[in-house]
Amino acid sequence: MPLTLTRSILVVLVPGIVAVAPWMLLATIHLDGMQQVYQDYQLPSNAILFATVVIFGSVFEGIGTNIEVRWDKEREQEFEVKENWYKYLSQKSTPDRVGHRYISRLVTTMYFELCMAIAAPAMLIGLTALLFTSNWHLRYWIGPVVTALACAAHRFFKSHARDSHKVLCLARQQLARRIDQETTDD
Repeated sequence: MPLTLTRSILVVLVPGIVAVAPWMLLATIHLDGMQQVYQDYQLPSNAILFATVVIFGSVFEGIGTNIEVRWDKEREQEFEVKENWYKYLSQKSTPDRVGHRYISRLVTTMYFELCMAIAAPAMLIGLTALLFTSNWHLRYWIGPVVTALACAAHRFFKSHARDSHKVLCLARQQLARRIDQETTDD
């Protein structure tokens, strides 16, 4: 789970909102009585909506973690991922090095990208569902377009996350080496 409020917002809440929003709109428009239920029970409805966003965002983050573990295994030989990870975690540094803040931002960026790789297609599919239930005359043409956009969004965000992961591995490796060298030189 994310450790900071910023990370929680970027990695769980934003992707959860992106994925859930069109589906909630679809439910509000097409499920009889949903608007009345919301008006009568605003606080519980908002709590349920928030919980839904958090659950979906957390699931996306969990999927992202599984992807990161797979990438770690793929890059273990090139970057000594496991060794550098434990060196990084065991370092004593006061005040924090710039590299530690950089790595923290990279991790947040990578997890945001991984979550968006799932949330963006979910949102686009939800928008397609909304369009199919409308009377818009081009609604049947939009399905293939949005499907292509959903695939492109998934590939885009996953590709960027993979690049962020590589930079993260390299940054950890280089930081660990430099700190080891500092310790040896002292």
